[in-house]
Amino acid sequence: MKSISTKGMSRTDWLTNRRSGIGGSDIGVLLDVNKYKTPLQLFNEKTMGLHDDSENPATEFGLRLEGVVAKKFSEVHKCKVLEDFKTRFHPETDFFLCNIDRMVRPTKDSVDLPVGKGQGILSIKTASQYSRKNWGESIPPSYYAQIQWELFVTGLEWEMLALLVDGRYYEEFGPFFRNEEFIEHARKVGFQFWTEHAQVEIPPAPQLMDIEAMETVVAPIEVTTDILSQVRELKAQQVIKSQAESEEKKLKEALKLFMGEYDTLTRDGEVVATYRRISKKEFVSPARSYRELRIK
Repeated sequence: MKSISTKGMSRTDWLTNRRSGIGGSDIGVLLDVNKYKTPLQLFNEKTMGLHDDSENPATEFGLRLEGVVAKKFSEVHKCKVLEDFKTRFHPETDFFLCNIDRMVRPTKDSVDLPVGKGQGILSIKTASQYSRKNWGESIPPSYYAQIQWELFVTGLEWEMLALLVDGRYYEEFGPFFRNEEFIEHARKVGFQFWTEHAQVEIPPAPQLMDIEAMETVVAPIEVTTDILSQVRELKAQQVIKSQAESEEKKLKEALKLFMGEYDTLTRDGEVVATYRRISKKEFVSPARSYRELRIK
């Protein structure tokens, strides 16, 4: 496998190196599972170097904490966790690349790692409690896409993700194994973007996020008949929504007042609604306890 050393490489040179192809953090953008970046923004990064995250504090401290998380992972699993210091390229397509966080090498004493699958990859993430609560029970789709891309480029069989929340809560996800159907789809999408857009410097169509970021032109634009119809329909739907929300609030208040301290509403023995106390752990949000009304 072709690779180049990144050891001692400056942040600026490292970012320039990333512009030479599609990396693990890029593929989620192209698969439309990254809500923070569009294909057009990625195109601008690759062709003009715009909007790189070199000055992002979250990125800076995420990198500083990688070693802490890696050490914790090695202690939990009794394995070797090694910095890679490489940009790796797919053996058949040199504009498919990845920079992995750590390489995991199991030892004879290792625990809770895939058996007989050789070395794997460790992806390291940091997050706030606020962002972590949006994950639910699984990792974000953009992280899954990144993991599959890294397995694709390296040819390895498995990867795990270690997460540090607010610098004090440690979690692990995985192992994740190669999903060949997903990988093939990602390969096709990546190939199309690079050959039809980045390589020939033809930008992809803008998405709504791109439109919202555009500088405003202080001038009117004449509405078409179709758009005027949509405007009127939108206004009508807004009125309906407002009325429905107001009515919903009144109905909920009436039910809560009727139920009082009781937690279940029944009719002929059948549960119609519940009004029970919900407790949330501090791990995913500030600890709190409240009652929630649910219609059955």
